[in-house]
Amino acid sequence: RRDPLLLDVSGAAGHLAVVGGPRSGKSTTLLTAVLGLALTHTPAELGVHVLDFGGGALTPLGGLPHVGTVADRLQPDLVRRTVAEIAALLARRERLFRDAGVAGIEAFRSRRAAGEFAAEPATDVLLVVDGYLTLRHDFEDLETRLLPVAAQGLSFGVHLAVTAGRWSELRPAFKDLFGSR
Repeated sequence: RRDPLLLDVSGAAGHLAVVGGPRSGKSTTLLTAVLGLALTHTPAELGVHVLDFGGGALTPLGGLPHVGTVADRLQPDLVRRTVAEIAALLARRERLFRDAGVAGIEAFRSRRAAGEFAAEPATDVLLVVDGYLTLRHDFEDLETRLLPVAAQGLSFGVHLAVTAGRWSELRPAFKDLFGSR
């Protein structure tokens, strides 16, 4: 039996966690999700940044116009810059919503579609972390920067998609913020 799996990241289930053992298809699931989103959204509607700690399976995403960054563990400066950019985007969006009187993400999406906020690179932004345990071990300081993104990001169009080998790799406060599993 092959039922379609529908993923709607526009609402409360906007963060995605894929958990499974080695070679179980975690990276393939993320690849499929990003490709599906790229087929149904323009680069103005969706921007993607990828931290590929899963063996390079997501490297081909770098050819998509939606994708701004694909970094791996051998590029620590790029990994740090990517997370810093996402954190800065969240802070900028929070100010923008307040200053422009944007009532929520749905209003922002509507106003962007009508031509407002042209300076924003994309309406929704997705940070993909393939191999969350590597981020925790090799980039300990970055994990604390992702918690506010997970907690507040959906309100401002900033989404996370992560893979892990076991649920215990994700801290409980972080894990509970993922509506799509």
